[in-house]
Formats: sequence, structure tokens, C-alpha cells
Amino acid sequence: AVAAAFALLLGVEAMGLRHWSADALQRRRLRAVERGYVRPHPRPGWEYLEVESAIKEPLRQMAGSLRLHRLHDSWTGSAHHHGRLASVEAWRAGLLDDANLRQASSAHRLAGRAKHGVSRLRVESEESSGD
Repeated sequence: AVAAAFALLLGVEAMGLRHWSADALQRRRLRAVERGYVRPHPRPGWEYLEVESAIKEPLRQMAGSLRLHRLHDSWTGSAHHHGRLASVEAWRAGLLDDANLRQASSAHRLAGRAKHGVSRLRVESEESSGD
């Protein structure tokens, strides 16, 4: 059944090779997207990530910090264990002004709180549900 589903999605018939017309293949792909079987990428180089609702916001904060960490490491040409250190080095090198250093530091601080506060979310949700 799984092989047949993949065969239909890819335009290959289970009993033999079948080539769909370009229009028919496009219609099939659009229908699969509409039904939620396939999701288009938001833009080149980006991906969707499915997560539990309870950790969505902490992950969003951590992702922002990671983006800055990678950016500042790329600017300085060195790798840092902590995002905050990458931002400080970029600032010391004159690649980041004071206002952007404060914003980056705030993002890294929020990410740290999100990482270390995530177990609190689990405890609170269990207490509220009566488990």
C-alpha cells in the first residue's frame, strides 16, 4: 500500500512504468499540497520543523539566538561555544555597533532562559492537567 501511494505521488503505476503528462503531474502535486500530504518549502535553504505546541516559543527564541550566533561567527571567522561570545567578538572587531550588541545579548539571554526553563513548562502543564 505504501509503495502504491509513492508510485501514485511520483507518477509511476504499480503494474509498470507510466509517465503522467506535465499538466496531470502538476495537478496531482497541487492536490497533494492542498490535502496536506506535501508542504512546499518556504524559501530556498529553509525548512519547516514540526514541534510540540508547549515548546514552540522557547524554540523560536533559541532559533533566533542560533541565527545570530552563526552570523557573528561567520563575520569573525571563528567558532564560539556561546552565542554571546560570538556577538562580543563581532562588536570588538567593529562589525557590530552598541545597539546591535545589546539586541544580540538580549536574544542570547532569552534563548538561555528558554533552554533552562523548558522543564518548568512540563511541570506546570502536568500540574494543571491533574496528572
